[in-house]
Amino acid sequence: MHNQIREEPLIEEAVHILLQAVTLQPDVENVRVKEALGRVTAEPIFAKRSMPPFPAAAMDGIAVNARDTYGATEESPLRLHGDQFVFINTGDPVPRRTNAVVMIEKVHVVDSHTVEITEPAVPWKHVRHTGEDIAKGEMLISACQSLRPADLGVLLAGGIQKVPVWHKPRVAVIPTGSEMVPPEQELAGGELPEFNSAVFEAYLKEWGAEPNVEQIVPDEPASLAKAVRQAAQTHDIVIINAGSSAGSKDFTPRVLKELGTVLVHGVAARPGKPVVLAVVDGTPVLGLPGYPVSAYLSLEWFALPLIRAWYNQPIAERETIHVQLTHPVQVKSGAEHFVRMRAGKVGGQMKAAPVSKGAGATLSLIRSDGWLRTSSGIRAGEQVPFVLSRSQNELQHQWLLTGNDDPLLDVWGSLLKQRSGRRLSRESTSRSEGIRAWARGECHVACILWSGEDEELSSLVAQEKPVQDWLLLKGFQRQQGWMKAGGYSRNGAGVRDAHHKDQTWVYVADVDGNEPKQASESDRRLKLPSLLKAAAAIAGGTADVGIGTQAAAKLAGLDFVPLYPARLDLLMTVSFYEKEGGRAMVEAFQSPGLNKRAMEWGGYNLNDVGSILLSGRGWEPGNR
Repeated sequence: MHNQIREEPLIEEAVHILLQAVTLQPDVENVRVKEALGRVTAEPIFAKRSMPPFPAAAMDGIAVNARDTYGATEESPLRLHGDQFVFINTGDPVPRRTNAVVMIEKVHVVDSHTVEITEPAVPWKHVRHTGEDIAKGEMLISACQSLRPADLGVLLAGGIQKVPVWHKPRVAVIPTGSEMVPPEQELAGGELPEFNSAVFEAYLKEWGAEPNVEQIVPDEPASLAKAVRQAAQTHDIVIINAGSSAGSKDFTPRVLKELGTVLVHGVAARPGKPVVLAVVDGTPVLGLPGYPVSAYLSLEWFALPLIRAWYNQPIAERETIHVQLTHPVQVKSGAEHFVRMRAGKVGGQMKAAPVSKGAGATLSLIRSDGWLRTSSGIRAGEQVPFVLSRSQNELQHQWLLTGNDDPLLDVWGSLLKQRSGRRLSRESTSRSEGIRAWARGECHVACILWSGEDEELSSLVAQEKPVQDWLLLKGFQRQQGWMKAGGYSRNGAGVRDAHHKDQTWVYVADVDGNEPKQASESDRRLKLPSLLKAAAAIAGGTADVGIGTQAAAKLAGLDFVPLYPARLDLLMTVSFYEKEGGRAMVEAFQSPGLNKRAMEWGGYNLNDVGSILLSGRGWEPGNR
């Protein structure tokens, strides 16, 4: 096949190349109005009847001929008798001999045949004319309009029972990879759950397409070629997931060159670079990367424009706000970078920071609040445009936590969301990094792991923020110790020799000073962002042993050897506690749900949780 491949164009240029290369020809189908929510009209729709279909009363009262009411005043009330009036309710047809309605509040009923009024009626007052709402022949809905709930009501009112809409584009999703298995299947050695297609399917439905997820195709060029050829003949768009890069098993570019025309291989974007855009038998084919972040971004970049073009609709721009960066953003030149960020309103200003690079790719997608799109580095403190993946209102009510990690904090955050509607966005760092972030106004709360010695913490806080406007909300005590696989032993050494040269020691940033002190130590120390990730590394054989908590060890199925207790408490300003977060945080801490989970996991002491443990000099809770 003939291929003129553009190497790494910008996203917008790649979209233009793709749309210019295909002809989209949607069919029209007629669907019942009650089933047409979200469908896109194929032609303008005109009313088949007027609404209301007759002159109708707009008020409860009496229908009269205005002429019969002339002369009525407060001083000289006018009585109407017999056929001079008719009692009427809102929406009732107005009798032909009448042309006005007098509100019931303005009517004095003398008896069943006589009423009295104190002001004359105005012709056609409180009367809805035929067609006042909808006139027969009037255009109700234009072509290429997505039908909303209110649109359905208008169509039905106008006498429309079925509506012509564009057929939804049929999109084949072909997951690939010999190591991939359905997500509901138990994993054997070397197998991975294939879940990208479920995410694709959900997005495609949301965008108005009709997705069809095919069987997983193994890493075999012939199998992939057969699947693509069949899909291109029966679908309007084909999406291949994974195999678009340049690895030894990345066959998508080669197969598409053999089957059709490859338009683009690679775009100038990170993540999301290894994209293949092609046309096979007149059908657009998207080869998307398998890495989840790249996959979901590139799906939106290229599948969404195709769907919008199918319906002849523009792409709605994502909401964008300006935020202040709390950390510098460093990127390589030569491409646009989409940096995942978390954001919140701290001290009256929207602030944002990159999501930790150590965060799991899939999980960080749902925990991030949006994207920073940039082709160059940006200094901390700069105001930058931030593309939201949550509503701005959610971010206004989001609290940022930075500091030491514990899985019980996520349970607490969930309870807080249930009780107050506030959402916690948490970043795991060392204690000192958490205190510094809080002192610089980059977060609302710092999570502090410490020994419980008053002077220790007061000194640490004073070093970073020498003010008295702070307090420490009591969290919980937890048991620290060695986490290790069951029956673990290497070269006869157990946890008593955790620093053995043949062992890999996993650690999480905390207060123990366990960063490698020598270059050689870094070869056998693995730093991970959370206790649960550290425990998972030991369970999976990546590491041999590490210091963690009883809860993390239990959740990962590890043995635990207790060493010492430590406190994890929350550092915040007094003003934040009193004006924003104090009551809600305490209620969530003291809820039975948190205690139940702590008891289930083990190793926690929640005595006096939520009380004020320490505060800046000269302040007592509720008495500033």
